[in-house]
Amino acid sequence: MKVKLALIEWLQSPQRLYAEGVELFALLAPKEMKDRFLNFFKEIETASGTDLHLTLLIDKLSRINRETSNNPTPYMNILEKEFKFGKSSSRTAAAPAPDASGSGTGSGSGSAVTDGMPENISKLYARVKEITPLYAKLHAELTAVETDEERKAIAEKLADLDDERRRAWAKIDAWNKEGKVTLDEERPKYSDNPMLRGMQLVKSIKRVRDNINTAKASIAKLEKSDDPKKAEKLAKVNQRKVLLEKDLDELLKEKAEVEASQS
Repeated sequence: MKVKLALIEWLQSPQRLYAEGVELFALLAPKEMKDRFLNFFKEIETASGTDLHLTLLIDKLSRINRETSNNPTPYMNILEKEFKFGKSSSRTAAAPAPDASGSGTGSGSGSAVTDGMPENISKLYARVKEITPLYAKLHAELTAVETDEERKAIAEKLADLDDERRRAWAKIDAWNKEGKVTLDEERPKYSDNPMLRGMQLVKSIKRVRDNINTAKASIAKLEKSDDPKKAEKLAKVNQRKVLLEKDLDELLKEKAEVEASQS
């Protein structure tokens, strides 16, 4: 199996081996990242569940996967090598991993941009697609762990991923409001797990409240301005605030229902 496929499979597999991930990290990480984290990852031979070593390794390899997908050219010699766990680290790679500065990488967009998307939106969508298997894996773990402490730790990670994904979708949908491109990735849904659903709703409530405050600040600023399009802009922002306040009411009602079901 080629290194690029091994990386994707490792990130998506619920049966991933920690040591295999460390080996992939040693092959692919930029020098600065490797100098900072490799010795830490090598402190232990195995890790599972919510162990900080595994959590951090997943995060770093996810970042590397995103970077190699967005800008594969400087990594190509490594990505196309055959990866055999337990033997890869003893082989000489055809080329060193690029440094974190990205020197010599050219403009960097290349195949990173989904057809019809600007680069910043394409990267957000790539992150959404990256989160999907990570979320699914952690959600499966949530039902398998035995202690409340473990469940809470996993639920918190899931709530953070859910919030990141929803924030990304908000920006993607704002750009794609006229249906410029067709997106096959599913929108996030709140979990059936009451504890996780409650955490997700708390984050959504905070996000919507922050957006309402931003809208209020924009309204206050516009009301004091001499902008010739002031009335038009005020109408749009007020409409957005009304919709956000409606969303907030629905979220608060749903949160109350979740809390009542747990009491």
